[in-house]
Amino acid sequence: MTQEGYSISAGPIGVLGRVARLALGAFMVAIAPVTLLYVVFFYLQLGSVIPGLPAEYAYLSLYQPLLLLIAYALFLLAVIPISIWIYRAHANLHEAGVDELNYRPVWAVASFFVPLVNFVVPFRSMRELHNRSEGRESWFADSSVDDVSIWWTCHVTAVLILAFTTSTLLINALPGIWLTTPPAADTALNVAGHFLLGCSAWKLFGIIGTITQYQSAGVGTARTFD
Repeated sequence: MTQEGYSISAGPIGVLGRVARLALGAFMVAIAPVTLLYVVFFYLQLGSVIPGLPAEYAYLSLYQPLLLLIAYALFLLAVIPISIWIYRAHANLHEAGVDELNYRPVWAVASFFVPLVNFVVPFRSMRELHNRSEGRESWFADSSVDDVSIWWTCHVTAVLILAFTTSTLLINALPGIWLTTPPAADTALNVAGHFLLGCSAWKLFGIIGTITQYQSAGVGTARTFD
């Protein structure tokens, strides 16, 4: 089975892909020391009889707010070029006349910001974008893509873990309410959450590069499937 080739201008998607990957790279560099700091916290808390950090290492907690601020500021900044890239990549397929596409460019981006929907649609739209950019026919649009599946699993798991740890902090900030969790357990969750967030960024970095390469090379150029 073959799919006839269609052409896409390599310029815009190539530039947007590089900018999005640069933003993701900056975030990955920033999230690494955050994760490492939580690993150190976890190690010190396990060896401490008194809950929390030992007094002689309390100064380490001073670095935590700054590192978190830098990492999440870069995360939010990365959302902009990534969103633009996603829009452009989907728009390229529509403008090139690729048939039977299930997701419009605007919805592919907006679905990331709609509660509940953002647990399903972004994954499916990215999977379709990957498969159709590679040149696969419409009935292969939902075929499994390992990189996309790993990216989304890491992303969703990280979001759920960090949402739990953040909500615990917010609830404890309310007067008269206190949720008790072992400090080491809370720190372990932060290690896992930030590590998985970094992993999801790493996989998305690769996905953007792959799809950009497909589209820049002229997606759908006479591919044959067994």
